[in-house]
Amino acid sequence: MLMRTTLLVIAGAQFLLACNANASDYCESARHPQGVDTENWIVSCRDHPTINQVSILAIASPQANIANSRDEDYDLEVSLVDTRTKKTLASGIFKAKLPNGGGPRLSGIAIDTGRYFVSPGLRAFGVRAELGMSFTSSQELHLFVTRGKDVVSVLSGAETHIYFTNRGSCQEQTREAERTLVMDKTLSSGFYDILVQERLTDMEAREDKSGACELLPTKTEKREYRLKFDGKEYRVPNEMKHFDCRVC
Repeated sequence: MLMRTTLLVIAGAQFLLACNANASDYCESARHPQGVDTENWIVSCRDHPTINQVSILAIASPQANIANSRDEDYDLEVSLVDTRTKKTLASGIFKAKLPNGGGPRLSGIAIDTGRYFVSPGLRAFGVRAELGMSFTSSQELHLFVTRGKDVVSVLSGAETHIYFTNRGSCQEQTREAERTLVMDKTLSSGFYDILVQERLTDMEAREDKSGACELLPTKTEKREYRLKFDGKEYRVPNEMKHFDCRVC
């Protein structure tokens, strides 16, 4: 396990060589470090929002030593890399961090450099994971901060977009939740609360005068959730995690 972890960190630094000369571009292809199977890796990299010539690199990869690992949850490695020297400045490996089995599959990841000031003087950055299958898709957000040479998780699996459809032709019904994060001024265990503002939209297909089907909104609701830091991570409230899909 130690050898694989070391190889992942080395491979992550080498992967940055596959980025375009401008570090703000996403990585599109990877080298294949000796001894590491990168066939099923999903990778993203982006400029750090506040540190010059440093990139954030995220690698989602199947877990080691698991049968049918491509059908199980994926590990996530997050690193800060000096784009001049390719040296890894800080990193963290999070086992089985990203869901991938038993339903929606992991299809992509993207680094989020929004202004997530989680405490005075401390800015987090995010990794967004895209998941989907035939009748549903979703996006979940993970937030991280850097502490010395460690990248530390402070928020795990907060769904920011959820979509369901019954694909019933001109009887199709859909439900969609769009969620936006806002940093509050209230502190919990030294970190600002996060307000998640949700817009929930139900739609149904109807025939217009020409006989063509079109999806029209039938109901819209707004909700808000408060995420509090418990000393280790932000806790996602149960009412936000247990989503009523309505049409599934």
